[in-house]
Amino acid sequence: LAPGGPQYLFSDDPEYFRVPEGVGMREKVKPGIVRLYIYHVNGTTDTVKKISTVIENLGDKPMTLRFLRYASTGPSTDYYTVGKTGLVQFFSSKPQNRTVVIAPGGGAPLDEAMDDARVKFDELVHGFYEFEVDQPAQVSTVMTDPDVPSLEASRRNSVQPPKKKGEGAGRGGGHMAEVQRN
Repeated sequence: LAPGGPQYLFSDDPEYFRVPEGVGMREKVKPGIVRLYIYHVNGTTDTVKKISTVIENLGDKPMTLRFLRYASTGPSTDYYTVGKTGLVQFFSSKPQNRTVVIAPGGGAPLDEAMDDARVKFDELVHGFYEFEVDQPAQVSTVMTDPDVPSLEASRRNSVQPPKKKGEGAGRGGGHMAEVQRN
């Protein structure tokens, strides 16, 4: 690891997505190792959704994304088991050799299994990832309809407004207001 350890991203505030489509977290990362934690719930009551994370290559060369360790659990309404199982899986996982190449200006879901999962009302998705990129990148967590490509939903939405003080479960759970479109 580089001095100071990996870059850390936390995608858990708001914990509950309360609009039909929106971006809960968007961060730029430098080339190097990135550790990402995802903890989100479908807080809408309308239809089944998907909660996914996309990564976009901000560099001018093809980006190689190399997975080191990861765990993805859920969707489920048993939050305790989902969280506990995911963390145990992540910390007991073996180094991976899986790589993905993303063209300059391109993007892709970080985890195809999470991207394919259908999340009902009040269900949690949980992921913990450690990966390395060799180009600058942008990482965004999005909730959208299952038939909408996650990258498309990410690109057409700005990040959600910050939660109001005093709301939520302490670590997240803010009521997500309607997201402003770019």
